[in-house]
Amino acid sequence: MIILAPVDYVFWTPSLEKKLNDFENELNKISKPPSKEILVTGKFDDVSKKQFENNGWKVVNNAEIALLK
Repeated sequence: MIILAPVDYVFWTPSLEKKLNDFENELNKISKPPSKEILVTGKFDDVSKKQFENNGWKVVNNAEIALLK
């Protein structure tokens, strides 16, 4: 599963934590959950990057460089 997000900066908030947890709960209902990758045009702060990675996500900052090649 790949999520492309045109955002400048991702920082950790209670709202993001809830959304990630809700999304993870839905993914866990799948018998074979997919690998997960999130690409943003900006960057993640250290806390949000760590939280996503702890949930098995590959986090890619400044993805527009790779996507526009």
